[in-house]
Amino acid sequence: MLSFKFCSSLTLSFILTNLSISAWAQTPPVPGVAEGTVDGTPFSVPLDCSSWQNDVQRQARSAGDDRRMSDENGDGYVFSFSYLVPADRGDGTLIIDGRELRINPGFRPGPDAPKWQVGEDSASFSGPTVGQDSAEIEVTIDCALREASARGFTGRVTGTIDGKTIDEALFCGGWDGASAIEARTDESAPMSAKLFVIRDSGQGTIEIESEGESYRIVAAPAAGTEFQITEDSVRFSEDLKSRETGKSYTADLTFDCADR
Repeated sequence: MLSFKFCSSLTLSFILTNLSISAWAQTPPVPGVAEGTVDGTPFSVPLDCSSWQNDVQRQARSAGDDRRMSDENGDGYVFSFSYLVPADRGDGTLIIDGRELRINPGFRPGPDAPKWQVGEDSASFSGPTVGQDSAEIEVTIDCALREASARGFTGRVTGTIDGKTIDEALFCGGWDGASAIEARTDESAPMSAKLFVIRDSGQGTIEIESEGESYRIVAAPAAGTEFQITEDSVRFSEDLKSRETGKSYTADLTFDCADR
């Protein structure tokens, strides 16, 4: 339901149109790790596993690096892994100490040829790499879901809306944006919340989904509603009325990202 106090339909439409549609483009990190040995020398590479949960193709890559296989974060490692689920075929690349090692079966025939063993949240390979620069490698990828705090959900949204209590972890990766404040709960949270506030105007929206009901609150002086904004928190406390149903209810919500 879209909620407001009093606002003409023309003004309300203008507010909604000018709130950035990209507000919900935040992608919380999904950390993982690739560990093993190259010719007996151990290595460990932090991973970004945000593309792992895919029914067709599971992917993981070294955290902080781009998709062009360049060492953007300067830690000396670049890693990528891709697994085509229907074909049961994995392919990996590890760049370490300037060596580019291809980790896949290549054209080696026979049932004993090394191959990637892939599970729901992990993958492993043991054997020689292919290509001109060959090495004996043991590697295990761990993309199991971490605790919310390890995935960047370091904030909290608390309060009530329409008699329902919310107390969920927040992803604060977009809180310090140059033009907007953004925060949201995990997609799997029992009660989901999204916050978007334009810094210059103080206008913004809150979206809440709970128990099969959806709430979208527009906060703007023209709509008769405002956020209470500090450096680390945003509070919204108002008596509201649904534009669609005419139902009145109270929202008292605090988004806190002090520990980001």
